[in-house]
Amino acid sequence: MAAGDVLTIALPVLIVALDALAVSHAVLHKHDTRAAIGWVGVILSLPLLGAALYWALG
Repeated sequence: MAAGDVLTIALPVLIVALDALAVSHAVLHKHDTRAAIGWVGVILSLPLLGAALYWALG
């Protein structure tokens, strides 16, 4: 297996894992339901950028 093949598989898996972690953190730690729903929407609509925005601003 070449290095390019590993990145082709590992990068999307890493992005999904980071997004799932950010979504679960937003749902479990936001006290305001509207804020949690908003952050989940941002995270899911902007796959890697949304999680980065949540960790920076959320």
